[in-house]
Amino acid sequence: MEGILYISEYQSPIGELVLAATDSGLSICAGNEVVEKRRLIEKVVKGLNLTTNHNAVNEILKSAFSWLDNYFSGIENEKEPPLLLCGSPFQNKVWLKLTEIPYGATVSYSGIAKATGNPSAIRATANAIGSNRLWIFIPCHRVIGANGRLTGYAGGLEAKKYLLDLEAHLK
Repeated sequence: MEGILYISEYQSPIGELVLAATDSGLSICAGNEVVEKRRLIEKVVKGLNLTTNHNAVNEILKSAFSWLDNYFSGIENEKEPPLLLCGSPFQNKVWLKLTEIPYGATVSYSGIAKATGNPSAIRATANAIGSNRLWIFIPCHRVIGANGRLTGYAGGLEAKKYLLDLEAHLK
């Protein structure tokens, strides 16, 4: 794939998010202060053979901003912008399973491992979840520990709790 990776920021209740998209789909939605933004963007650019256009917005980013506006207003979105998964086949499989978790619901890491047909691959599943670059759109915040506790979220546990509380009324 050759093309342009459009990169912009979005101010959210959980902090500033960096979003990046090609004309094919959204490839990054992650916390600006948490991730090494440059490294994250370089990985996508190199993997897809793209050039970058910072502080620019294409139609997919506009759609993502609108989706996020609705989401943070407590409105369940019917259709999200197209997503461009940039992972290994295993990561993509895990991430697609995450998109099946309903708003406000939670699933354990072992539950996701089982759902992908790899019940003994809990650690690999957790690593794939931790590599998710599409926060909120691929809802890794809905994955919790087997004991029911909130665990690991790149945006922090406070953000994870905020997102789950926000979604609770949409169940």
